[in-house]
Amino acid sequence: MVIDFHTHIYPDKIALKGVAYVGDFYGFQLDALGTDQHLAACCRQAGVDKRVLLAVAVRPDQVDSINSWLSGLLDDDTFGFGALHPLMDDPLSRLERFSELGFSGVKYHPDMQRFNIDDPCMFPVYAWLEEHNLPVCLHMGDARYDFSRPIRLARVLDRYPGLKVVAAHLGGYRQWDEAESCLKDSEIYYDTSSAIAFLSPERATEIILGHGTDKVLFGTDYPVTTQAEELARFDRLALSPDQREAILSENARRLLGI
Repeated sequence: MVIDFHTHIYPDKIALKGVAYVGDFYGFQLDALGTDQHLAACCRQAGVDKRVLLAVAVRPDQVDSINSWLSGLLDDDTFGFGALHPLMDDPLSRLERFSELGFSGVKYHPDMQRFNIDDPCMFPVYAWLEEHNLPVCLHMGDARYDFSRPIRLARVLDRYPGLKVVAAHLGGYRQWDEAESCLKDSEIYYDTSSAIAFLSPERATEIILGHGTDKVLFGTDYPVTTQAEELARFDRLALSPDQREAILSENARRLLGI
């Protein structure tokens, strides 16, 4: 089994606009369509069995409509992390409904949402997530910004040591040295999305082994790349069959309760 733990899609009517926004934000030319149908086709072509849809609300007023739409797409092979925004009113009431909506966790993108991971406004949310054992997936790292630096997550973990975190992009997109220095002893998960495409196979393997293959999840960041492309990159990593199975499937199964 292969599980893609990090994907993004958009409603059909605005999918091309959503893909263009992501491409402009990162300075990439993206070719994927960004729709649920195209993601499903890419997964089938690559032999990916299950996927996790991660929602991002750039504005507070988008949260409820995004979550309502996303929840309607979930099934036995499709899992979702709902959206919240740091500036929205009463985020805890939304979290109370996540189980009803079928969500497996919550997603934040500090750079797009423009907030520091360790901003005190987030503490009530982290406390609720820690108490209810609900995972949070955080976009991590980007040398252009300070919002999502790994050191900020390290400060949060000092305060909420039981917080279940998926730190995207191997702990920090283009800030992997800092992630290694301040997150290396943590029990958080990393995912491989938008990381192994920008690292040599040797360096990516070093980071993964250093963090622990029982705490790494395979992810593509679709529509940034496709499942076939990312699996080809993953195949170049110097990992044992057991380590590969853990990253491609078993760790995600444990985290999602499959």
